[in-house]
Amino acid sequence: MNAMTQTQDANVEADVVVEDGLPPVVARVTFANGLVGCKHWQHFDLRGDFSREPVGLLISRDDPDRIFFVSPVEYTAPGGMLRFNNEDTRALRQHGAGVRDEVLTLVTLNVDDAGSLTANLLGPLVIDLETCEGRQVVLTDVTLSTRHRVMVAQSDGAE
Repeated sequence: MNAMTQTQDANVEADVVVEDGLPPVVARVTFANGLVGCKHWQHFDLRGDFSREPVGLLISRDDPDRIFFVSPVEYTAPGGMLRFNNEDTRALRQHGAGVRDEVLTLVTLNVDDAGSLTANLLGPLVIDLETCEGRQVVLTDVTLSTRHRVMVAQSDGAE
C-alpha cells in the first residue's frame, strides 16, 4: 500500500467531523517548526484522498483562515522527486520522502497574477501519515521555483 491510497487509513482523531463540501480529514498533522515565515502555524488538518483526486487541503487549526491547496509532487512536477538535484533528494529522503510508503511529499498550490496555477517546488511539505508529523523542507536547487507553472491560464479571446 502506498501513501496515495493510505491517506484514508491515517491516524485521525475520532472527534473530527466531515464538514459539508470538504474532503475528509485524513491526518491531523503537526509541523513542530511551523512553516517557513509562519513558525506559529504548527497544527493542520490534511484533507483529501490523493488516490482519487490530485488536490487536497491543508487547513491550519492555529489560524483557520489559513487554507492551503496541496498536491503530491508527482502530480505537479515532471519527474516528481527525480526532478530534484542530489543534495535536495538526500534532504527529502532523510525525512522518508520516496523511501517509506506512508510519507507524502506535497507542494502548495497558488494562482499567480496571470491566473496560472503554480506550485512551490522550493518548499515541499513532507508528511508522515503514520506519525502525523510534518516538516517543510527548504530546497537549494536554483532551477526550482516557488512559482513553478503547473497550468497556464488561457484566454477565451473575449475582451
